[in-house]
Amino acid sequence: MSSLFKNLIIPTLFFLTLSILPRIGNAQQPEDLKLVPGNALAVVHMDIAKLWNAESMKDMQDLLKKAGPEAFKELEKRFVPDPFTVKTATGFVMFPTMPGGPPEFVFLISLSKPISEKALF
Repeated sequence: MSSLFKNLIIPTLFFLTLSILPRIGNAQQPEDLKLVPGNALAVVHMDIAKLWNAESMKDMQDLLKKAGPEAFKELEKRFVPDPFTVKTATGFVMFPTMPGGPPEFVFLISLSKPISEKALF
């Protein structure tokens, strides 16, 4: 196991999990958090839409506006799903299913618009 994983990623996931635990029992939690099993080792959840609309992202928003509508269309064509439709991103880690095996990582992304399966594959 690399020292970066041991010294940075594991403690970060641990503290992020601790910050989320008080909210897990909340009935108004996002739908993707409801999909996280109760025995998950670590959970990270980000509300990308709120992050994008935060005051600290104003410079980035202005930069994209200056690039013009063609830049938005190019981003929509180049990336699947369209980055501007991502609402939340959630990741969690499960204990290994086999002793000594690697942990299982799961990532969930919620979108504001539906996407066709063909577009993903």
